[in-house]
Amino acid sequence: LSEGKLVCLVYLLCYVCISSLVIQTMFELWYITILIVIVGMPLFVIKMSRYVGKRKRYRQEAEFSIFLRRLSASLAAGMTVRNAVSEIAIHNKAEYKYLFKDIERLHRQLEYNHSVCDAFADLAMRCPCDDIRLFSDCLRYGIPAGVDMVSLIRYVSSSFNIKNDTRREIMQTLNLPKYNNRV
Repeated sequence: LSEGKLVCLVYLLCYVCISSLVIQTMFELWYITILIVIVGMPLFVIKMSRYVGKRKRYRQEAEFSIFLRRLSASLAAGMTVRNAVSEIAIHNKAEYKYLFKDIERLHRQLEYNHSVCDAFADLAMRCPCDDIRLFSDCLRYGIPAGVDMVSLIRYVSSSFNIKNDTRREIMQTLNLPKYNNRV
């Protein structure tokens, strides 16, 4: 089982247990309890699958931002894109939990002499992440127009980092404790 399915399964078991206990205390008839649990289960499964999918997308965006930061640093040091992706795929396996297979496939495509645009376009088609799709479009339209790839990757990387930092700060601010100001 994948991690997302395992999390959904755990939440589903918790839902069944807790809802059974609560409904059993409200209604003493067992068939009413079973009916309410079965009717509410699809709604719970849909909500949990959306939650797990959204969480996976956010984590993919964060990992792709780290990947671009490392790629930008390697390109600034004078490496080629193929060597930089190779180094990232081989030496930083532990840091990419959600994008590891995709980065490894990107590495293989670049080793088999696919163009950078085609390899990142394939990565964008496999991942539902908007940042990867945006970066792929920037490469696809920028490289034939003669844009400097090192500066493009550096600018896109910094904008994704700013976006992720802003999102993280907003989430932290929203999760702060609420104080009563009527004292």
